[in-house]
Amino acid sequence: MGMLPTIPGLSSLNFNSAAVFNNIFYWVGYLVVILIILTVFVAIGYYVTFNIKCTYWPLVGSGNTTEISVGKKKTNRFKWNKTKDGWKAMFPLFNKNSVEPFDPKHIYYGNQTYAFKLGKQWIPGCINISQGETKSIQAEINPVPHYVRNWESVEFKKNAMEYAVKDWWSTNKMWVFALIGVGICCGMCVITIYMSYKFGAGGVQATKSFADAVQGMNLIPGAAAP
Repeated sequence: MGMLPTIPGLSSLNFNSAAVFNNIFYWVGYLVVILIILTVFVAIGYYVTFNIKCTYWPLVGSGNTTEISVGKKKTNRFKWNKTKDGWKAMFPLFNKNSVEPFDPKHIYYGNQTYAFKLGKQWIPGCINISQGETKSIQAEINPVPHYVRNWESVEFKKNAMEYAVKDWWSTNKMWVFALIGVGICCGMCVITIYMSYKFGAGGVQATKSFADAVQGMNLIPGAAAP
């Protein structure tokens, strides 16, 4: 059985040495630290984009009566969606729910707003300040009446268009793009093989001639050794 070819310099490496593993752990540690730093920066950037701060109280009811209990105060953040026709809540993370934007008069200093949440419905809260008989000033947060408005009808129409209109292109466009990509890759491979055969033939012929010349050296006549 023939000897396997040896890679130059590989025989000098000592894989049993602890230094090799120390170097591996050293660079892996650097990679982990870099990934952690990048993750922190991405998380901070994601958090900052939700610039509307919201303090809200969940509303819980049985559904059989009009009595509703108010849950513990919580916080969330909003930002405008890509189409600028609604808000997107930060929590739960990466959700796709659209929230009806609050009226600007319900957004207070520092982009702070107050709301009540009933299921998936956000009800903006209005701060009412009144003066009682004792001339003491009192403030309370009351929910703003939430009716079916133009924004909700727009959402219904947009959803109807998104899920109802199904033509051939919208259904199969990803397959078309995939086939175009495969065709481009196959074309590049064919061109590469053609160019290799066309311009590499001279080098192959020269290598063959050199090999024949080396093999023919054994046929040169000469005097026999004494």
